[in-house]
Amino acid sequence: MTVLRSVLPLRMVPGNTAGAVGVLARSVRALFGSPSFLRANGMRETGAMSRAGDALRRAARGSVPVFQIDRRGSMLGEGLPRLWLSEEMPDSREGGARKLAYSYPTGKDTGGKRALALAELYFAEGMSRFGDAVALACFQAAELLYLHACERGSVEAHTRLGVLYRFDMCRGAYWRDTLSAHAKHAADSVSEKAVRALRRAAARGSAEAKWRLGDMMREGIGCAVNEALAYSLYRGSFCRAAGATLDEVDAVRDAAEVLALVSGPRASLEHAGCAAARIARCKEMGTGCARDAQGAHAWYCAAAALLDSCVGAGSWFFTEELALAESGAERMAAAQVPALPEALAA
Repeated sequence: MTVLRSVLPLRMVPGNTAGAVGVLARSVRALFGSPSFLRANGMRETGAMSRAGDALRRAARGSVPVFQIDRRGSMLGEGLPRLWLSEEMPDSREGGARKLAYSYPTGKDTGGKRALALAELYFAEGMSRFGDAVALACFQAAELLYLHACERGSVEAHTRLGVLYRFDMCRGAYWRDTLSAHAKHAADSVSEKAVRALRRAAARGSAEAKWRLGDMMREGIGCAVNEALAYSLYRGSFCRAAGATLDEVDAVRDAAEVLALVSGPRASLEHAGCAAARIARCKEMGTGCARDAQGAHAWYCAAAALLDSCVGAGSWFFTEELALAESGAERMAAAQVPALPEALAA
């Protein structure tokens, strides 16, 4: 009887008093799910057709890339493209699916502020997923957005673009429009692109660009080695970040005097700290300047104090810089301790 109830229509089962369930009702239930379940759950997809539709929707969402190029500008491919940008859906059940969320440009963007904000958003996502294909696409989207911001006069965008090129975040897969492909700088290496972007930002007063460009000058990355210019860039970076003058920087003798220069609401503690650590290293090694162990110790101590305050405030990015400054201060302190006479040492 149990088998008959599962196979035969209800009207053909002896002793059954329930109303008959027709073929149409059975088909609807098979395709769309139980009517009572649908009513209770707001037409939730439970049947075969709804599950198939849901699978198609998930596949479509999963096929949405990080960014898509709409058009390459109005000059036959010679300008920066319009972008459609996606974001990851918060529902973990979608398995990392994405949906279109932004487009750029969508209107006047004075100073490239919106482009810069979007670029930072995708750069941060790329860093959080570093190493996979999505991260690479995020860095490529960030490059295009930084370029848009640079076109609109953003100094910070030049700096961030230089950082992206310096560490080859896109692994060589960078944007090249029709015009740039035939330009003289088309054959430039990614390091040379980084130097060019940082030069532009440094020339317009970016403290971060100055010390980053100084690093490349000191190591000869993307340019010829120029230790004197690197030291000059470090000093200029500290002056810009601290709001001090070169004469004041050259006159300091201890860490307290260095820290006293970093004042005012516009002072950038993190970039002042990074520049101070590099000035200290130059004084320790005699890079671009005369060796000065006492001066190196003072600048290392000041850099450690500045960077420690930044890390304590949540800027974890400068943790490694802080460790280098602290180790340099300890090294210089140990070098200044006079050796004990052999009789006392024994």
